[in-house]
Amino acid sequence: MYQYKKTMYILTLCQLMLASIYAQDINWSTEQKIFTGSSGSNIRPRILALDQQHGIIVWGNDRSQSIHYASWERDSLSSIQNVNMNQSRAFITSWASTEIAGKNNVVYLIFKEDPAETGNIYLVRSLDYGHTFSDPIPVVIPNGFYSRFPGVAIDKDLQPIVSYMRFKTDWSQAEYVSIRSKDFGDHFDSFTEVTDKTKGEACDCCPVSMETEDDKIVVFFRNNRNNIRNMTASISINNGISYDLTQELDTADWFLQSCPSTGGDGFFNGDQLHSVWSSGRSGISKVYYSSYNLKSNQIDGFQIMNHNQGRNFQQNYPRMAGKNDTVGIVWNELVNNMDIFFSYFIGSNPADLITHTVRINKDLNGTQTTADVAYHSGNFYLCWQDQNDNTIRFKKGSIKTISSNKSEFKHSVKLFNTKQGFEIQSEKIIDLCTVYNLEGRFINQFKKFKTLEVPLPEKGIYLLNITQEKSEHSFVVYR
Repeated sequence: MYQYKKTMYILTLCQLMLASIYAQDINWSTEQKIFTGSSGSNIRPRILALDQQHGIIVWGNDRSQSIHYASWERDSLSSIQNVNMNQSRAFITSWASTEIAGKNNVVYLIFKEDPAETGNIYLVRSLDYGHTFSDPIPVVIPNGFYSRFPGVAIDKDLQPIVSYMRFKTDWSQAEYVSIRSKDFGDHFDSFTEVTDKTKGEACDCCPVSMETEDDKIVVFFRNNRNNIRNMTASISINNGISYDLTQELDTADWFLQSCPSTGGDGFFNGDQLHSVWSSGRSGISKVYYSSYNLKSNQIDGFQIMNHNQGRNFQQNYPRMAGKNDTVGIVWNELVNNMDIFFSYFIGSNPADLITHTVRINKDLNGTQTTADVAYHSGNFYLCWQDQNDNTIRFKKGSIKTISSNKSEFKHSVKLFNTKQGFEIQSEKIIDLCTVYNLEGRFINQFKKFKTLEVPLPEKGIYLLNITQEKSEHSFVVYR
């Protein structure tokens, strides 16, 4: 188990009420470059926004098979850091590699060890906004089966949920399964089946993605019904104990005898599931948006990205981020070279994706690819790779609201490590602070304070719940 650095962390408590936005636009920051300065390709970055102040970008190097990251605070990128892999080598490609998930101060990173079928699946975690990570924790050790393409999500209790492809050593019966942890990744339960075998196998060369909201978990994967390869969502409403709802998100079948090697993405808005994927069902690879209603079991919204920019040609590798009815999509698209396009809509009209589409990359003489997008508090965060100069690119877009009834407040809470535990300092009164240990056992409770030193009985991981002006947030601390 690793130790926290003895530094101060700023935690922001936010309560964001639903907004009714009448008009909006996006102001984009200047594009930033992360100069990797190494041989090989630095590919397939993933981005995570933890709050308005903290985030992280993770990518892999396909020659050294190593994983690297840069964190940001207040939009300022840190220097490049290396994930400690304990001399293992990661499976890294442009279409399936490292995945991340996080919330508040907790970040989980999952990777597959090379060889891609027989290597272990490892998890590393950070409890300090991604500044430092633990040593690799083996969560899947293939023995008598093959495994591929791990994904990771974080639940409402800040615990990791991992999904991965599992199939026999003769390459048959490909399926996605899911495993849950109750101790922040140190151990995992036995696996639960995700795929519905009555609707075909999993496409054995297509990656996975995951998202959570409250007790809901969705696993996005592409199925294979006799070479019909449709994007599919498998949904749990009991925090991953079982996956009882499986829905194909395509409205038409894509017949393909070879492997598309591309997945989907999305997130929940209550009983609505936003999703995005690519398909070549019309004869050319295009990006599609859909909205699935969990209550009616119907596709309520659908949009093909025939937008007003570029050539609308060879769109692929879409990613999605947002919250409630704010949806942002990013993807690759072939113009003269491969470029990065972004679009968004707010409300209930996905047709706005057509008119809101913009090309994101400034440079036009390179190959831009494998973009990702994150969202937090009215800001979209984008990253992608430039294969011409081997950089990772970063850009922020802020939604500018012209008229809104949005209401939000923020207070800063500071945590300091002490010899016996930690100290809390707050700008305004904290109504209630409750401390639990790793097993969920109540440790202590404190009421009505601005500054307080909290003793912890022994070394280990603790969960801290803070209530302030009816806003409740959870954080993980380590002594």
